[in-house]
Formats: sequence, C-alpha cells, structure tokens
Amino acid sequence: TTNEDILNFGKALDETVISIKAEDKKKSLEQLANLYEYLPKYIDGLSIEESRKNILQTKYNILRAYSIVEDENWKEVQNQLEQADTAYTKVINDVNYIQNKQEEVLRVYVLIKELRNSVSLKDKDIFYIKYKNLMNAIQ
Repeated sequence: TTNEDILNFGKALDETVISIKAEDKKKSLEQLANLYEYLPKYIDGLSIEESRKNILQTKYNILRAYSIVEDENWKEVQNQLEQADTAYTKVINDVNYIQNKQEEVLRVYVLIKELRNSVSLKDKDIFYIKYKNLMNAIQ
C-alpha cells in the first residue's frame, strides 16, 4: 500500500461521510464501494490466505454492482458480477480452504450465479433480494 492509497482512502472516507449526511443514497453507495475497493489492496500486503483475499475481492465487486443498479447500467452491473464470479471461482478451487466448508462455499457460489442471472430481468427489486441473500451468506 502506498501513501497515496492512504491519502485517497481518507478523501474517500470524507466524501462518504458528506454523502451520508446529505442523505444521498446513490452517492453514499458509490462512496462505500470506493472505500471497500481499498480492502483487497490493503489485505494484499498481508500474509493472509489467497482465498480470503479472493472473498474480499468478490464482496467488493458485488458491492460495486449494487452501487450502480440505481443507474440501471445493467452492462456494468453484469461486468462487476462476472469479476465477482471469477474471484469466487478461485475460492472454490482452493481445496485446502474449502475443507469442512464445502456446503457454505457452494451455497455462496450458487447465490452469485443467481444474482448474475437476475441481471437479465433488469428488475431492481429482484436484484436487491438476491443481493441481500448473497451478502448474508458470504459473511
């Protein structure tokens, strides 16, 4: 992590607080996604299992998708969910990590696929339901 990343995180945090205080839901979601983007960067410098890093990347991409649903930019939503799927596939392929957690890991994988499939409906309410189910499972 560079000093520039730390300064940019501080700026993003300030902008997030301002958006929340202004009760600007759309901007707040965008800013929260921007903040979450730093987690995989920070974690990358630590000696943490690759699968944990991939889970953070997955969460970031899902949150980014959620933050742009209001714009109905379904192509970018789909792009973010494809990236989440790619990151989570690495978790599924990590035999050591999923040992004793196969059911939980596979459930999350199925929920990612369901969320991706919901994008073709272009219905925000269905997306939000699938998002909530996925985020509850990926904790």
